[in-house]
Amino acid sequence: MKYKVVEKVNPLDPEGGKLYTAELVEEKVIHEDEFYQAVSERSGVKVEAVKEIFETIMLAAMKKLQVHDVVDVEGFGTFTRVREKVKLPAKAGKKPKTNIVEYIEFEPLGGFHPTFERVDEE
Repeated sequence: MKYKVVEKVNPLDPEGGKLYTAELVEEKVIHEDEFYQAVSERSGVKVEAVKEIFETIMLAAMKKLQVHDVVDVEGFGTFTRVREKVKLPAKAGKKPKTNIVEYIEFEPLGGFHPTFERVDEE
């Protein structure tokens, strides 16, 4: 990812001090079709087959997560089912409700970390 440093006036500083923030310039995103094409070229397997295999892996992981809390795909990463209690605000005259929210986190295999590159304006 590429970013640039942006200088702004700090609205909380009565003397108008400077505030520096990072602004995203470019994010390297590969879309689904590009991903399938890249795997196809590297493996020699047709794009349609790559797509079907990947979708089958994802479906199998989702089904396993209905029973287990963690699915570890060796050489790829770990899917984890997360459950959190979330308190909802109370309506007038009623007690607050608590809902359980579930979602899936994915942790890629170690060594995959985003890289940041500062871009200086000319």
